[in-house]
Amino acid sequence: VLVYMAFLDRDHGKPITELPGLRDVVQGWCNIGRHVYAWDYNANFRNYVTPHPNYFVQPESIQFYHRSGVRGVFVESVIGNAGDFVRMRYYVNSQLMWDPTQDSQALAKEFLAGYYGAAGPYLLEHLRHVRLVAEPHFISCYFKTTKSWLTLDALNASMRLFDQALVAVAEDP
Repeated sequence: VLVYMAFLDRDHGKPITELPGLRDVVQGWCNIGRHVYAWDYNANFRNYVTPHPNYFVQPESIQFYHRSGVRGVFVESVIGNAGDFVRMRYYVNSQLMWDPTQDSQALAKEFLAGYYGAAGPYLLEHLRHVRLVAEPHFISCYFKTTKSWLTLDALNASMRLFDQALVAVAEDP
């Protein structure tokens, strides 16, 4: 028997470890089954380019699945190239599925430095900033708007970070 758990209808702003009902379900199935798989989600399926501030949440869930005894993880994400830091998400999640003991923050930093060069630190700060702004809100895979958490002040702060990122790579073709 293969148990495949899909966690679509939940707060994607929190890792599974912070959702006691789901955490207990995972651990319960892992206690009685040998072939337990998790299907998780890492995008806003209504609008791929809308900020989906679970950048550092999915890695925590992947690491939890590993510790619990889950044998396989599928992370459904953006289709194509347009998305909210989609290549970084692919990189970090893939690395953690290969070796879940890695540091997700270090992986994100490594990717951003390699992909965006000197702009990387500013983009990482943007990701951390947006994550903190969104933290107290329910993050759905189908939210229609960011108005409940992405305030004008928060957006302006991110824009300043993007401006700094552009300056940092202005001389780098």
